[in-house]
Amino acid sequence: MSTNPRSVLALLAFVANTEARAQPPVPSTGPFGTITGVIGDSVNMGIVGATVSVVGASGATVSATDGAYRLQAIPAGDQTIVARRIGFRPESVTVKIIPDSVLTVDLRLQSTVQQVAPVVITSSRVRYTGRMRGFNERRDRGIGRFFTAADIDKRKPRVVTDLLRMVPGTRIGRINGQNVVTFRGLRCPPLVWLDGAPASVGYLDVDLFAPSSLAGIEVYLGPSTVPSELTWVRGKADCGVIALWTRMPETRARQSTRLSVKELEGLVQSSQLFTVDLVDTPAAQDSAHPVSPVFPDSLMRASVGGRVVAEFVVDINGEPNMATFSAVLSTHEMFTEAVRGAVSAAHFTPAWRGGKRVRQLVQLPFSFAAPGGRPRGSPDSDLASPRKP
Repeated sequence: MSTNPRSVLALLAFVANTEARAQPPVPSTGPFGTITGVIGDSVNMGIVGATVSVVGASGATVSATDGAYRLQAIPAGDQTIVARRIGFRPESVTVKIIPDSVLTVDLRLQSTVQQVAPVVITSSRVRYTGRMRGFNERRDRGIGRFFTAADIDKRKPRVVTDLLRMVPGTRIGRINGQNVVTFRGLRCPPLVWLDGAPASVGYLDVDLFAPSSLAGIEVYLGPSTVPSELTWVRGKADCGVIALWTRMPETRARQSTRLSVKELEGLVQSSQLFTVDLVDTPAAQDSAHPVSPVFPDSLMRASVGGRVVAEFVVDINGEPNMATFSAVLSTHEMFTEAVRGAVSAAHFTPAWRGGKRVRQLVQLPFSFAAPGGRPRGSPDSDLASPRKP
């Protein structure tokens, strides 16, 4: 009995179509789940600005400052999660989404930008600048009694003399309707300094100043304790010294348009910006003007270490473009601000590509090593794990 090949093919096609109709269609929509997690670096410190998406889905999200992200309305079933950020190798993982459930998925990204040794900042490198440099240096020497802005804000005194009463040996008297300060064993009022200048005419009533307007107060109870820079003319500091420092109003710099991570990626894709793997000679710190952050004093005193990875563009003149500055990861905002200030004052040698200077994206790590502690976020730190959402 012969068989017509065309009949066999037709029969097989009919059976296949029948089986296909018997199978329920794969739903494109239906029960949904939620995915949360943290995008971290090699030691699982949270990375900011990473794009997290589901393969085949239209929605995406961006990781927050602690690396946390959240994806909602993810169709149930097997789904592939992808995390990517400029300067890091993309990572992905396939997971099973269960309807009406929340799944935690953490991903670690490996840096691919500029592999350089971190700039290490220790307490010995702390140096003070600005108009209150003397205040901070004298406080470190430990002679006298000091009230910082944080102390004043914490105690919330009604008047300045309420603070001065806390200094042993201080007496507050009332003369001609004003509070007058004297120190034990002395009958004359102390010399008062205001923002580095002495009050040369008579006694300056310290209660004329609202405590909240002061950034610092120094108190020296007698001539033997007054530092030479606050003695002024001979004999003027024989009754002690009170030095007041006012809080200067913050000057707002002209705000530059902040470039997002997505915009930086677009510049790289259009060859207007280059990463380290795309240049012949990478950008580097200028040894004459290096990046030298100052360890935040309050964190140093509390023996709190930390870590920052700063991201910014170095232009063709070697200047950092501060409109592109951000912290890829940071353990404390005060560390970020210390690095921001240092980067803005630094200079770099520009990157070269094809015989021309080009703009390069730089990621520069910083490690703040506190006395008696290890930097938070270091590989051997027990604080290296990111916060769970």
